[in-house]
Amino acid sequence: MHLRSCAALAAVACATQGAELEFNRDWKFHRVDVAPAAAPFAPDPGEWVAEGVCAAGRAAQGAAFQPVAGRYVCLQALDAQKPGEPFASLAEFELLDARQQPLPRSAWRVLYADGAEDSQPASAVLDGHPDTIWHTPWRASQPAHPHTLVIDLGAQLTGIAGVRLLPRQENTPGMLKGWRLYLRATPWKIPGAVDESFDVVAADDATWERVCLPHTPRLEAATVQFPFQGLCGYRKTFAADGAWRGRKIFLQFGAAMQIADVWVNGRHKVRHLGGYLPFTRST
Repeated sequence: MHLRSCAALAAVACATQGAELEFNRDWKFHRVDVAPAAAPFAPDPGEWVAEGVCAAGRAAQGAAFQPVAGRYVCLQALDAQKPGEPFASLAEFELLDARQQPLPRSAWRVLYADGAEDSQPASAVLDGHPDTIWHTPWRASQPAHPHTLVIDLGAQLTGIAGVRLLPRQENTPGMLKGWRLYLRATPWKIPGAVDESFDVVAADDATWERVCLPHTPRLEAATVQFPFQGLCGYRKTFAADGAWRGRKIFLQFGAAMQIADVWVNGRHKVRHLGGYLPFTRST
């Protein structure tokens, strides 16, 4: 069994009809560390799809273009409506089909943003709520444009023919003006970001650490400024009891932060979102 998650893994049990096997001991664990960024990320100009300038105001804006295909999309905010303002903000991000209708976003997730306030994360652009926003840092630091957002569409999509950008609705700082859109089929290698290509099923575990559950990938200081938000993998190998034959088998997870993917015998079984509740999956 394999599990890839974004933080800590709590206790796991494997249950059959009326019987429970405790197997929180002797897991293998690997954490994907993040290398510091030597330079800001910038997509290749050849991956450019569209660009535009948003008019001042709160209406959704964007552009239509010839249909293209891809899985990974990068939005660059080039400047703000207020001249010289270093911030970027955005309420919602949508891609459109050939009829200029929004494509489903349930499988999408933000892979990278060059910065965000804690209460205004990049994931807000995909949450369907126009009153929540992504906002680049403005308290401790105020990095200058361009600002970059990278989104995984969950699968290769065809017929992408437009983009729609909804500016923040409740205030004006960082309201988007100039922007560029890039698209590609494979992930960008982003300095300072987690390598999303980590394959917990295929990876060689010869050097992985042996751990018991519950487990946390990194011990934090009493005051945490930058909590661990990378990827980690857990692997458990065991022999199924012959008495299980013909019975329904369940895997029960106490919790797994924050996005957890589970494989059994190399097959993906479930993706669970949210790290504060248990979840169960039949095998």
